[in-house]
Order: sequence, then C-alpha cells, then structure tokens
Amino acid sequence: MKRIAFVDDDKNVLDGLRRMLRCNRKEWKMNFYLSGDELLSELDDNSFDIIVSDMRMPHMNGGELLSRVKELSPSTLRIVLSGYANEEMILESLHATHQFISKPADSDKITKSINRALHLQESLEESGIKEFVGSIDALPTLPAIYDELMRETCSDDSSLERVGEIIARDVALSANILKIVNSAFFALVRHIESPSQAASILGMDTLKNLALSTSVFSSFKSDQGSIEEIERLNMATQRVGVLCGKLGKESSLSARAIDHGQIAGMMCNLGELIVRVYPSEMAAWSGGQPSLSHVGSYLLGIWAMPFPVVEAVRWHRCPADSQIDELSPLAVLHFAWALLSAHADGEEIDLENDKLDTDYLNTVIGAETLQRWLRVTEEFCDQVDS
Repeated sequence: MKRIAFVDDDKNVLDGLRRMLRCNRKEWKMNFYLSGDELLSELDDNSFDIIVSDMRMPHMNGGELLSRVKELSPSTLRIVLSGYANEEMILESLHATHQFISKPADSDKITKSINRALHLQESLEESGIKEFVGSIDALPTLPAIYDELMRETCSDDSSLERVGEIIARDVALSANILKIVNSAFFALVRHIESPSQAASILGMDTLKNLALSTSVFSSFKSDQGSIEEIERLNMATQRVGVLCGKLGKESSLSARAIDHGQIAGMMCNLGELIVRVYPSEMAAWSGGQPSLSHVGSYLLGIWAMPFPVVEAVRWHRCPADSQIDELSPLAVLHFAWALLSAHADGEEIDLENDKLDTDYLNTVIGAETLQRWLRVTEEFCDQVDS
C-alpha cells in the first residue's frame, strides 16, 4: 500500500483532506501532520512515497520542510499544496519541490496528481535510480548559453523574443524554465509549451532574479569533450523539435498536441544529457539501469510536464510498446527522431530506416500522412545541409 503524508498547520484543512480523500483508503495509507517537525520526527522510521505540504507554515515553511525531506529521503516525491506564494518563496521552494497544486483543489484534482506521481514512481523499479533522479532539481546550463542569456537580460535593449531564442537552444535551460512556468504558483490557465512563451510569461525581471538567485541557470563545469558532446545533443534535439512542429502541422493533430510534440522533440535526449552531466552517478547502475529515454521521461514526469510529452519521450524509440494506438505526439517524435538520426549518420532519408517502426506508423497515421511527413523531412534535411 502506498504511503502518503499531508502537512498543514491548519487542522481544519487536514480534516478536510482526510474527509475528501476517504475513498482512497484502500490504495493509500495516509498520515496527517500539523507541522514539518512532526513529520520529520517519524521520517526515519516511516518511509513515504509522497509528501504533500502546505507552503506557508510557522517555524518551518513548506520549502524548508521539503528541502529536509529531499536530503533524508530523495526518492520521496515532494508536492506543494498551497494557496499562497510570493516570488521569494517560489525561488526558495523550486529546488525542493517536484510538483505544485494550487488551493483550492478538489478531491479529483488531488487524487489525479498523486496517482500520476505514483505511476511515474513505479515506472523506475531500481531504487537507486529513483533516488538519484528524484534528487535532481535543476539541470546546469552550458557556459556559453548562460553568458549569452545574462548579457541579453542585462542589456538596455533586451528582448524577450531573443531571450526565448537563447533558452530554446539549450535542453537543460528549456526544461528548467518550462518546469517553473508550468507550476501552479503562476496560476496559468494552461501549460506553456515553448521557451518563448515561458519567457514572455515570466518577464525580464523574474528571469533575471531566477538567473541570479537560484542554480537554475548555473554554469556547467566539465571537460571540453563533455561540453562539446552536450552542444551536439543541444543541436540535435533542437532540430528534432523544429521538425516535430513541422510534421504536426502536416497532420490532424490539435494545436495543443502540435505544441506537445515540439517540446517532446526538444526533450528527447534529456536522458543522455543527465548521463553527461552526472556520469559517475549513472555509472553506478550500469548493467541494470533503465533506458535513457526512461530516465529522461521520469524526470519530466516528476517535474509535472504535460503527460503527452512524458509519454512521447518515454516511448519515442519503441512506440509500439507504448500501447498508444492513435495519432499522438509520440508518433510525430518517433518519426522525426528516427529519420534525423539516420540523416546524422549519413544514411538515406526513406521509410526503410531500421530505427523507424513503419508498421506502427501505418496503423496510427496511415500511408498518405506518412508520405507527406517524408517529403517534409526531406525538405527539412536539405535546409539543414545547406
């Protein structure tokens, strides 16, 4: 049985949660605490799958509590359930929190958020990998991108459009920014699907504060070979993301699904980036570790990225294993990834590609759309070559 802990200094809130979530008692063992100290006193003796905490509490606020939980139990998923946040508290909690749920929230919203988090947690059975990936709060940005971003945000004639373009060129930076702007703290009606949109929502002042006050935009310090490899990954995933956007427009996908496909393309090499940034940590589980796609999608999932993005990144190399039997961002990403991988290897751009699951694609999109996608990809690769 899964163990869920709720922390709030208001007894009425805890009583309301207890009543609201009674229907989950057969699946969850729930504990309720009036303070972070109460929870921490039992954390050594009781492991929790998920801890849901209010943000504004006396003595120890939610950010401080979840930071301690992160140190003591890194595999525990950490969720903020709060109706209050200022910018200072947002910055304080970003690196301790996986997901945000804004108050007021009904039982359906809370239950779905927790069940989705549990499903993602179960997807990585190797506990060491779960603890390691769960401890990642932000990914470091390459020095050249970081310096360029700082120059642009501090310039007298800085442009949010140019800032968005800079962010889009870095996988880690894009993931970090999208994690922040999609949080409930910003009270957005829908998920923001591109770095440019994110920059416009956050605004220049907030971007500066994030860059200066947190490690979200911290520089990546490594050997030149690793930096060059990450630059290669950035370029490759940027191209996949652009092609996904073009392919999505050549199909019957909704505008939102096209956005999901494009951002999934930008994130498809996230697992490889994690290996490059944390080589010694990942090497500790060589032989029994999950696929890189699995690791990347797990991080996106616990950061509460849109679920179609998580699914597409998880299954883009083997879409038939996903049990998704309809046109989706997954099909778009699989096609773009397979053909651009072939192009990078100097192979022909055709449907005979060994990486391409044409049986799956014929089932979910049909031969006519597949031919249109092939023509779009050929034109795109000609543009890349020129």
